[in-house]
Amino acid sequence: MSASPRISVITPTFNRLALLRETIASVQAQDFDEWEMVVVDDGSDDGTAEAVAALAKADPRIRFIQREGSDKGGNVCRNLGLNAARGELVLLLDSDDLLRPH
Repeated sequence: MSASPRISVITPTFNRLALLRETIASVQAQDFDEWEMVVVDDGSDDGTAEAVAALAKADPRIRFIQREGSDKGGNVCRNLGLNAARGELVLLLDSDDLLRPH
């Protein structure tokens, strides 16, 4: 992966680990590989942090951010992801959405 990916995929999540795994897999299946995926967790207690950390260890294009502070919700997490994004373009992708491979 280059230092600056072309596309940053921002995915907020909260207690949706099964769906999130499918979402991440759909991003990894892209035939375009100049992307990063920033998963921002809103305080899940379903094993999301551990699972995404393992996926990120195996694929450095995936990054995990744990929301801190009292403000919460999807929009807060999206903004955290946007602040962390390094790509030229941004794609907001919810944790229950899938991308086609092309």
